[in-house]
Amino acid sequence: MTPVRTVLDTNVLLSALLFPTGMVRWLRDAWRSAAILPLASRDTVSELVRVLCYPKFRLTDGEREDLLADYLPFCESISVVDPPQVPECRDPTRERRRLSRVARPGAQPRVPARVVGPW
Repeated sequence: MTPVRTVLDTNVLLSALLFPTGMVRWLRDAWRSAAILPLASRDTVSELVRVLCYPKFRLTDGEREDLLADYLPFCESISVVDPPQVPECRDPTRERRRLSRVARPGAQPRVPARVVGPW
C-alpha cells in the first residue's frame, strides 16, 4: 500500500510527539508503519525545532533530539521552489503560517486541520 503523503500541522505533530498516550497517538503509529508519509521542508522543520525549544515544554536537548529522531527519519524532505500565493489570514490573533509552501505542484498533500480518529 502506498503511504498517504501528508503535511502535518505543527500543533497536531507536537501533540503526537509530546503526548504518546493522547488523542493523536495513532498518528505516530501511522508514520512509523508507513500508513502516512509526512512531508517536511526546511521551513516546517525549523518551526518544529523552534517550538520544541519553548520553555513551557521543559525539554532537555537530549529529549528534543529523541523526539526529532522519532519523526524526521520517516519524513520525505521536499524543497519549495516557487511557493504559491496564499491569501492573507483574516484572524490577526493567529500566527500566519503558509503550510501550502511545502507542497510541490502535483503532490496533493493532505493538511489535517482537526484530527479525527485513527487511520
